[in-house]
Amino acid sequence: MTLINGMQNYQIVGYLEAKEDINIGSDNHAYIYMQPVSVFPNSVSPSDIPDKIQVYVNNFDSFIFEDREYDSQMNRINAIYEFLEKFLIIVQPYVSYNPSMGRTFFQGKKLVKLLRKNASFNRNDLLLPLPVFGPDNSAFVNNQSDFESYIFENKKLGKLRNPWSSNIEDTPHGIVWKQDEDHFTFYSPITGQAVDNSGNISFSTTSLKKYTINDEWLDLSYELNDVLFMPSSFLKESHNKGDLVSYQPSKTDIAMSEDDRINLGQPLFAQGLFDAAALASVVVPEKPHVNATGTTTLTPVTAVKTPVIKVSSTPSIPATTGINHTEKEFVDRFIEIAWNQRNLFYRQADLVNFHTAMKSDGMVILAGLSGTGKSKLVATYAEALKINQTPASIPQVKFIPVRPFWADDADLLGYADIVNHTYRPGDSGLVDTLIAANQNPDDIYIVVFDEMNLARVEHYFSQFLSVLEMDSDERAITLYNSQLANNLNNSAQYPAQVKIGANVLFVGTVNTDESTYQFSDKVLDRANVITLDMVPFNETDTLSGSTPVKSVTNSYTMADYRAMQNLTPNYALSNAEKGFLWQLHEALNKADKNLGIGWRIVNQINDYLTNIAVDNQYLARTEALDRQIVQRVLTKVKGSQASLKDLVGDETNEGQLIKIFDEYATASPFTKAREVIHCKARELQVYGFTI
Repeated sequence: MTLINGMQNYQIVGYLEAKEDINIGSDNHAYIYMQPVSVFPNSVSPSDIPDKIQVYVNNFDSFIFEDREYDSQMNRINAIYEFLEKFLIIVQPYVSYNPSMGRTFFQGKKLVKLLRKNASFNRNDLLLPLPVFGPDNSAFVNNQSDFESYIFENKKLGKLRNPWSSNIEDTPHGIVWKQDEDHFTFYSPITGQAVDNSGNISFSTTSLKKYTINDEWLDLSYELNDVLFMPSSFLKESHNKGDLVSYQPSKTDIAMSEDDRINLGQPLFAQGLFDAAALASVVVPEKPHVNATGTTTLTPVTAVKTPVIKVSSTPSIPATTGINHTEKEFVDRFIEIAWNQRNLFYRQADLVNFHTAMKSDGMVILAGLSGTGKSKLVATYAEALKINQTPASIPQVKFIPVRPFWADDADLLGYADIVNHTYRPGDSGLVDTLIAANQNPDDIYIVVFDEMNLARVEHYFSQFLSVLEMDSDERAITLYNSQLANNLNNSAQYPAQVKIGANVLFVGTVNTDESTYQFSDKVLDRANVITLDMVPFNETDTLSGSTPVKSVTNSYTMADYRAMQNLTPNYALSNAEKGFLWQLHEALNKADKNLGIGWRIVNQINDYLTNIAVDNQYLARTEALDRQIVQRVLTKVKGSQASLKDLVGDETNEGQLIKIFDEYATASPFTKAREVIHCKARELQVYGFTI
């Protein structure tokens, strides 16, 4: 199967084998080469499987580990090895392809997990991922008997919290029922799987055996959420053992022809390509040569010699799902549509800044003069993505004009009409859009709050402000108390809770005049506030007439969009830049105890930098850092002359912020940040306050 660029829908377990697998890049960021110890999905060709996967050490910051970048390289390497040698590392691989080099690269980026190694860890016993279901995680079955029947009947069992490949080739070698922490049962053979659009999985079998997993095997296994990584030698142990599961099919099931059943694939051992003899000879590939040049490089892919993986005679070249274009081509097309079709004359750097912010965490707020095309810019972005904007069905781009009288989220979302036993969604149509997005997770949806600050955002948008700081798989808004569901005649259409997936992007447009409200820090902490600058009227002719770009007929899916995310991990914040942000925080906090830079902003600035468009010639990293200070930090600098004068300065004296910019001039000239500071200084002098 052809590899897909971007984040993969599976997890790989590995470990740090030796100190030689730790490197310090030229940007002073440390990274390791992780030795895989779990099998790759069957759909990944052997020629594409890497010997090792690159993982940056800053991914382990959340595990109470600090890479002291100011220390010597030897001390850093020793500290990293001493910390990681005790753990297995679980990554969701990110794949990228370099056409000029003709190579595919695997990285462990976000969502990195650590599990402590078992005392009897055996690197030569490859781990097999097995999906786990039980009363706690299955929405469809509550007991083991029903679980067995659902397997025979190809019925949905539920969702997994772990990434899991939906490819028909990636049917697991078995599945597990977890009754409680001490009782696990293994079922095999599984002959096929299917995953619906909501992520619910069903399996198929013709003859099923079950085998109780004893404590000895559980001690050798690793459980992570809803997947149990079992040693491959377990299959040898359980082969031809276990109790045959009896099943009495219903009349409907008997009448169903073979062609009517779900067309499900065969796992390796059902095809005769995976057996106990093969498992006995499995070894981990030898350690590859690592080019320790001191530069940040990726590990070229080489084949893994293992009999467990299905052989394919055709080599794979990764491409995005449906859209075989680079991010550079998308950016060029976005600019071309803005200039030549929409007459939106923004500079290229502004358009790339908007695209980068859209790919990052949080929401995007577009500010500027009325009539400068803020809403039109979002429509242009959607047009570049070729996503549905027509009202024939529920559009994927939803414009919501904010009403001045909105006081709470009921004005936006609707309410439960207890008297008439019905849920009445808000006139905005937002609820229907969010439900459609939840039902179609592969499609991109953009929700635009037009003139967002005509009402107090903190009031009508309160639920969303809380949701935006959660992980995408935990985001949900509440429409009404779930206890009312049985009393509402349309609760099936409008459930009590609606999930908000990563496929929903939020944008707001704002004007700054006497008819609007100012944003609180609660809003500013969660948004990139982009002020769009107008191009001089007499310069617009120079912006049109660009070279035509490659056209697109298919809509971008979420897989295509993810393939454009986090492609520049080497642009992450350095330790020196974190020191710069800390100095800014101290200066802000000294001037006003309500001002400062929290961890959320630091993480989101880092996320923005690692999302800078690849190979773009319009937005350099130094300028991007400058824009982030303007968009994420200086938006919060507001108050009286008495509290801010020393911070922003005046016509004769430079303030504390300018001095900090001067100290870190090698990171960025901070041109735009300086302009904002000078503007705030003038406002203080003229009005006595700044907003």
